[in-house]
Amino acid sequence: MHFQLLFFNTKRAPFDKPEVRKALYQAIDREYIAEKVWFGRGKPGVSAMTDAIWAYTGDVDYTKMFPFDLEAAARALDAAGYPADASGHRFDLNLLVRNDPPERVELGNVLKAMWAQIGVTVTVTVADRAVENQAAFTDFNFDANVQGYTNSGDPASGTARSYVCDSIGRSFGNPSQYCNPELDKIFAQASQLSDNKERAKLYGQADQMIAEDMPTLVLIQEGNEYARVSSLKGFDYQTGSPDWATAYLEK
Repeated sequence: MHFQLLFFNTKRAPFDKPEVRKALYQAIDREYIAEKVWFGRGKPGVSAMTDAIWAYTGDVDYTKMFPFDLEAAARALDAAGYPADASGHRFDLNLLVRNDPPERVELGNVLKAMWAQIGVTVTVTVADRAVENQAAFTDFNFDANVQGYTNSGDPASGTARSYVCDSIGRSFGNPSQYCNPELDKIFAQASQLSDNKERAKLYGQADQMIAEDMPTLVLIQEGNEYARVSSLKGFDYQTGSPDWATAYLEK
């Protein structure tokens, strides 16, 4: 499973406020992004865990918690202390995106247009991989940054790196700089268990804690695509990836 994630720089105002981050999420039409920008290769993300793996409990659903609603987003920014001025302007936002794939640049332009509708003026900074990595993961020189991350089917090796404290400063780690020791503890406990049912309970708690703070927005989740001959049978996709141990060639 692949995510298109938007990381906020939680050390910069006003993006240090969960209320602002949630409002900006509600001002994003994720259905449009999935269909028009990503050419139907994914769907709006429902949680930090993704609904395609065993760790998803169903208690968190971003599409219901933060539906696309420009009026609600504007009211939320008003309540958070960022009303529009006489010209309709609220604040500026520097959005950092990589120059590949081309869809990433288009995504930056679409977010700029969507957020403009609630009075947020976006400057899209497009950079090559090396420059963007330095700005995002070392210098933290951005207000918001789009990244594509892979969830391996196990949150311990996929999801956790986006949120835990010790991933801050690491490439493809936690550029938001969000740090919650309680959340770290839950991720650590879950990674040490062998029973996936017990682990899923802990990941459900982590999912809810992340939904409270929303340092990172799951824009869309993309399923894995595999090509095979019709005579190859016996695949189990429960984890989001094919189980090659169960595959066999039909005679």
